[in-house]
Amino acid sequence: MKQSFYILLIWVTLAYACDPCADCGEPLRYDPTVKMIFINQDSADVLNDSIQFNKDSIATNTALRKVNTDSMKVLQDSLIIVDTLVAAGKEEYIEVQDLFNKTIDSLSIVSDSLSSYSKQLTAINTELTKILTVINKGTVQLQHTSILENGAELSYEDSTTSFRLPLLLASNQTSYRITIDGIDYTIAFTYETFESIDKARVAKVSAGNLEVLSHSFDSLTLNCPSDCISDDATVTVYF
Repeated sequence: MKQSFYILLIWVTLAYACDPCADCGEPLRYDPTVKMIFINQDSADVLNDSIQFNKDSIATNTALRKVNTDSMKVLQDSLIIVDTLVAAGKEEYIEVQDLFNKTIDSLSIVSDSLSSYSKQLTAINTELTKILTVINKGTVQLQHTSILENGAELSYEDSTTSFRLPLLLASNQTSYRITIDGIDYTIAFTYETFESIDKARVAKVSAGNLEVLSHSFDSLTLNCPSDCISDDATVTVYF
């Protein structure tokens, strides 16, 4: 009986000596994820084309204004001579004087119109660039996300620039169906799970050698350090 008591006492002492919140770290965590960024490349391409077209139009307007200004200068120099002749009583030049004045006025209106149009295009490009910046950051709303292997629904209520998708531990593969703007996309990953302890002495399950098995996006890039640990990886997809 005494022997059993001493065994129990030793066991309790060891248990308290190994406090999981102090000496032995936190409980094991099972949370490998992969970070995903979604870029609406189709919309970005349309915006880039529009911005470039506007830039080309502004450049054309600038060149036209230069020609217009040069023409006005030539006419104004010639008008000085015509004005002198009319002032000297040469009435036969009055008609030419009127023609020069009307032409200069018309060129001035054209120059102002080109300038106004360029300012409008510049303002439009400013707004388009703001939208493009948001798209390039990957700010999207995932309407529906599910894991195909078990049918689990993942909830991402807010629009954001990146999303962390959980990886299944009971398998070395996880596949997803993701709905964006009413269109369904799929992507599947393969990996190898292993246990590790971080600097805070927290034990966790990680997924290494992460690879993209298949996807239905236009294109994607997988960025990760050596061994491609899922939590350190970033997958950028373009749709």
